[in-house]
Amino acid sequence: MLGRMADVTHLLAVAGAGDPIAAAGGVAVTVGLVFGYDPARTAARLDPIDALRRR
Repeated sequence: MLGRMADVTHLLAVAGAGDPIAAAGGVAVTVGLVFGYDPARTAARLDPIDALRRR
């Protein structure tokens, strides 16, 4: 009986394993887009020569 219960528990754990991974991927993409958009937009508006001078 205990061995059979372990098999069911293992199947349930494997079946739901994709949801947290997909959620983590979605959060990572969203954070990257939100915090990467403004610096990229600002850098795109700069003149390359002036940007290198400031550095």
